[in-house]
Amino acid sequence: MTSLPRKRRAKRRSTITALIAVLLLLGAQSGVAQTTDVSARLIGRGVGAVAVRPPGSAPISKVQAWFVVPVYGDNKVSFGSVKTGDVVDAYSFQAHTNLFSAPCPGSTAQCQVWVEFGFANDGVNGRLYVKYWVVSPPGGCVQGWTVWDGNCYRKDLGPTIASMPFSSTTAERYRLTVDLSTAEDKVTFTNGTVSTEVKGARTFDARPAWDKAEFNVFGYGDGSTALFDTGTEFDVRTEYSYVSLERPGCDSTSSSGEASNLSFLDRKAARLQGKPGLQLRVKRLASGERAAPVPCGAAWTVGDTHELTFGGVSYDFQATGDFVEAQVGTDFEVQTRKAPAAEPWPLTSLNRSVGTRMGNNRIALCDGTRLLVNGSAVTLAPGESLPLQGGVTISRDGTTYTATDPAKRVVRFRPTTVGSQVYNDLQIGLPTWPVPVRGLMGTPDPNTPELLGDRDGRTTYRTPISFEDLYYNFGDGWRISPTGSLLALCAAVPSTNPPNPYFAADLPTTYRDAAWRTCLNGRIAKEWYDACLLDVAVLGTGAAATYVSRMPPINGNPDHAEPPGPTCPPTHGCRANPPR
Repeated sequence: MTSLPRKRRAKRRSTITALIAVLLLLGAQSGVAQTTDVSARLIGRGVGAVAVRPPGSAPISKVQAWFVVPVYGDNKVSFGSVKTGDVVDAYSFQAHTNLFSAPCPGSTAQCQVWVEFGFANDGVNGRLYVKYWVVSPPGGCVQGWTVWDGNCYRKDLGPTIASMPFSSTTAERYRLTVDLSTAEDKVTFTNGTVSTEVKGARTFDARPAWDKAEFNVFGYGDGSTALFDTGTEFDVRTEYSYVSLERPGCDSTSSSGEASNLSFLDRKAARLQGKPGLQLRVKRLASGERAAPVPCGAAWTVGDTHELTFGGVSYDFQATGDFVEAQVGTDFEVQTRKAPAAEPWPLTSLNRSVGTRMGNNRIALCDGTRLLVNGSAVTLAPGESLPLQGGVTISRDGTTYTATDPAKRVVRFRPTTVGSQVYNDLQIGLPTWPVPVRGLMGTPDPNTPELLGDRDGRTTYRTPISFEDLYYNFGDGWRISPTGSLLALCAAVPSTNPPNPYFAADLPTTYRDAAWRTCLNGRIAKEWYDACLLDVAVLGTGAAATYVSRMPPINGNPDHAEPPGPTCPPTHGCRANPPR
């Protein structure tokens, strides 16, 4: 329950930062540098998802947070108790304000301050608290304040209650509420039966300045890490009161000095219980699983080919040719070159080549095998990275390439070979959301996420979208000339639209039954079955991994028949009928 403002942590890690700078300099001199596996970014200590109140709304006055354990088919995710170090059931729930200015304790000077609200469980007892933080006060900590890494804090404590174990059987009972609408800062914790509260003395008044709010589960305190078993998975849901009903924004950062070994998979801004909220899916990743590139803004194009917009709309897109996937401002763009899949699946398409423009850098992965940087072939071995002009970096982890720019925008390419064909799964991460994004993955209005936007910036299409609009209006609007695209040096492909839609219901029964056995036996939400079945049938069982543990999307596809359930008996590994 001891947390640090990010600016202070940067100072604390100055030696590490200096070492990284030296390594990057050496990498720039030698061409490449060694990098580390970034597939599982842990939550806390700078990595997180902070809700941002929308422009024009009142400051945040109340936050309610709780947990939901996902259910896949007939099975609810199960996980055991959390630990901090060797102490079972030791953890903390933390809710934070942003930094704001207030008089320094014992002085008329202004200091940067913030407030932390939480519940700490040490494995024996649990206790609510309110902590008032001062960042590096010029005169040091006055009497009655505790020093922690050059910062100062004082806290108000609630009554001690019995230990509250956190596991899949208890998590959904817990709710933490922070309420600043009264004369005191009130925090309430309940497990559905027992309720306790603490009232802070309001040492600093956050009410006029509460613009950003973070909530999650972390280590018990003093910079510790909460340790969950592999496979642990749950949703963190946080609801905000700031008068407006607009969805909150999201900023990919954290002010907690503690952490957990969970990683972010998905984010959804939504209305929870009628109020604006943020829903985050977190998981202790198994070997080979990957976290979201960044927590807040994420989109993808995968398989044969399924698009997921930044607003959360999923739709199939079987056209071939060169397309703009995403544009942000004038210095960031992502494109794909889509090719027909091999026989017997000519009505489906794959991302044959992918590319991005970051500042003045042009990066392309041609045909899944050739990496081009500014038109020249580059070889990166696994574990190596290459610094480029303007602070852009391209790195490789296994077979996955990741490009990152100074604004912390991320593009991830993962090539896969299946038989005679190569395809690329592509993910894009933006550190803040919403921002204006145009292209096949764009969302013209974050408060109406089901919309797709045309290139003209005026025409929108509400999903589910018709076949005609999807390909001949919206899709063709984002089609670009192959000679002028980022992928001009890659293998040529035809530029066509499909004659008709092709979904999992159109698969031959034998292929579909085999795919059902894979898609039903993983942690895959029923809303992804159509995409999973088609990918597994066309690309093999490994393609199902894309959909494991992902939140249900908004359906953007034209109306079509649902795929029939499997005809094989349960003894062959699948149910008589898929769960609905």
